[in-house]
Amino acid sequence: AIDTNELKAGEEENLVISGNGFVLLACLMIDHENFSSGSIRDSILKELPIDSDGNSGGIQFMVKTLKAFCNFYHYSVGDLSVAVIAPVVKLITGLEEVDQAEQQAKWSQIYNSTLSLCNSPHISQDG
Repeated sequence: AIDTNELKAGEEENLVISGNGFVLLACLMIDHENFSSGSIRDSILKELPIDSDGNSGGIQFMVKTLKAFCNFYHYSVGDLSVAVIAPVVKLITGLEEVDQAEQQAKWSQIYNSTLSLCNSPHISQDG
């Protein structure tokens, strides 16, 4: 009987390469002191899937994928994985901050639109 829980030849390497790709993607999503990644982040966000309400779950998808990568890497490498996982955890934190800022901006926009509707002149119904 074949154990379907075991990785086939080459799958482990593919998982590591995919994880490294997500690490690079996360780096591109976060602003650095010497490099602003705003336009890159906007381009990436436009390509990520959105739900029926128009919300992007893309950053959360990236966070969950990076966490899975860390778990896999720790499982396959063991204690030596700390050298790789620690910087990835910092990237995860940075992505969560980007996601939080995006959500705050969206709610601020909704609040301002609602406020402007409430402050707009109303048509008199006195006739």
